[in-house]
Amino acid sequence: MFIFRLPVSCLFLTFNSINSSPQFGSDHLSKIEIGLTCYKSGEKRSELKISDNNSLQYTEWQKDGSKKITGPMIRVDGYTYRDGLWKRWYDNGNLRSLVNYKYDRLVGRCTYYHKSGLIQVEKDYGMADKVQPFYNTEGYHIGNINPANHYPEKGLWIYRGNFVTIETNYVDWMKNGVHREWTSGNSKPLVEGSYKDGKKHGNWTRYHQSSIDYDNSTGIKLYTQEYVNDEKNGKYVHYYPNGRKKEEGYLNGVQKVGLWSYYLDDGTVSRKVDCDMIDCK
Repeated sequence: MFIFRLPVSCLFLTFNSINSSPQFGSDHLSKIEIGLTCYKSGEKRSELKISDNNSLQYTEWQKDGSKKITGPMIRVDGYTYRDGLWKRWYDNGNLRSLVNYKYDRLVGRCTYYHKSGLIQVEKDYGMADKVQPFYNTEGYHIGNINPANHYPEKGLWIYRGNFVTIETNYVDWMKNGVHREWTSGNSKPLVEGSYKDGKKHGNWTRYHQSSIDYDNSTGIKLYTQEYVNDEKNGKYVHYYPNGRKKEEGYLNGVQKVGLWSYYLDDGTVSRKVDCDMIDCK
């Protein structure tokens, strides 16, 4: 079925899609559509073409006409996957990443760049020979196998699963800002924290999961921890399931430092230890 939209040059043939979440890291696509999408001003925004061998090629542009995302795709048994080398660019025109996919999973050697153009990290995700389409595996891997819900260049990324709901913010293809998770069954918080340039930074809180129904959070804190650049660095507090403190002190990495206090589940202090004087485990 063809869907006509303004401007007239933007013509679509819509395929079945997995869900209505943003596709391929795009900040606006919610369906797999053959054809061209346009900005309100008329400039090209994204395009999905079918090649002679029935493979697909996806391209997305910034408002200034520079490329934002490009890569090949394949159709297998009614599902669409990224397959091959994909490229992403920052809004300043510099390359963000060169990554390889097989059935929408990262494989092989992939390179990520800083906005300045310098290499940020190179990763090897292993061989592609054992990768299968997601419907042949046991469920989804968040942000990896699911082809219909990949993070955006900037803005809010949302995952709504059967067991957990996740919201996190992105800037320049990296996690930046508030990150929150809830258990889907009762909408109680599971994890809360924040990222800075893709790394945990600031206070993070995790909540107890129910001993009766582990798929649901109780809404009672399990622990709070301060992070600096993805490293544990600062105050740590561990809580009993009744909400009372179990232990508290300071961590430098995995090492306990300074004065640590330990409590019974009724709130009574059981002991205090100076971890600068002895080696605390």
